[in-house]
Amino acid sequence: MNGPVEILSLNATDSFVEAGGLLSLKCVAQDQDKDPLAYSWESTSGSFLVIKDSAVWTAPMEYGRYFISCRVTDNYGASDVATVKIMVNSSNGQVVSPDTYIMIIFDNSGSMNSTLSPLQTMATGAYTDSSSLRNTLQDFYATGTTQKYGNLDKATNGSDAYDNHVYLLQADSERTFRFLANKGVMYSTDGNFTEIARTGFSTAAGKDFEYADNIVILVFQDEAASVYHSNSFSDTDNRTNSYDSDIENLRNKINTVHNTQGLTYFGHIFHVNDDGSNPFKSFVQAVLGGQGNYFGSNGLNDSTIYSDPISADYDLNDGDTEIYYKNIVTTALTNMGFILFN
Repeated sequence: MNGPVEILSLNATDSFVEAGGLLSLKCVAQDQDKDPLAYSWESTSGSFLVIKDSAVWTAPMEYGRYFISCRVTDNYGASDVATVKIMVNSSNGQVVSPDTYIMIIFDNSGSMNSTLSPLQTMATGAYTDSSSLRNTLQDFYATGTTQKYGNLDKATNGSDAYDNHVYLLQADSERTFRFLANKGVMYSTDGNFTEIARTGFSTAAGKDFEYADNIVILVFQDEAASVYHSNSFSDTDNRTNSYDSDIENLRNKINTVHNTQGLTYFGHIFHVNDDGSNPFKSFVQAVLGGQGNYFGSNGLNDSTIYSDPISADYDLNDGDTEIYYKNIVTTALTNMGFILFN
């Protein structure tokens, strides 16, 4: 009676490769009867240079998610198969990695509360709901086969990892540029209003961005804290001490992220439309555009601190639908260079 073949491991040198790049793979298998084994390598695209239990895969030029399989067979037809998932990255873009953090911060002042519920549903909705952000992003966090292909194990299909990396928090103030530096007290949006202290950009174990390689902070806000500017804002007004302190801290944090930690940081402000009486939009435009007293190191328009500028969208609807907010979030991510696909 012929004994079984068992694959003990199938490993790749990396889970990411550039389009057209090379990736080495190794399959370790055993046969109960110690029969000779044959190795067959397959992928939906790309090509292989095979040397028995090892292979070098040349990635296709099209970015996307690919599955590489190795089937091991003995002389009598017994076989086993294993598969690894590889992300092929575009040379002019980047794919959301399993260590990408996307933090969405909501202004908790009460003036745009009708936006909170659809934002919450958008961020935490079911994978099968096309209006949920999970529907677009969960697969990027999978360590095994995705839910799309029938894997319901949350530990491997990306569901648990999505929950740990993509989340919505309520801020305790309206200090926009403090939020963008991941500082201050925030609260959960799960109904318990649990206080959550944010401490910066550390990627050490147990910190806010454990093992991160990309950090994205998205802020939904309709007005700034009164400590930032007067009710009749002008870019020729003297800047406030609170603003200067927050902008200096943010610039220093971005410097550290890019130059010391080697991470990629993106920040984006979503200006939610107000009644037209407050100058938040003009204030943000002055800071990001380097207007008046917000020029250079007094704002965020210079290119000396980071290569990916903090960006903004203006005049968003307050209290719109889940799909509306999902579309503006995914558009912002795409504009940052992230390649999103299902």
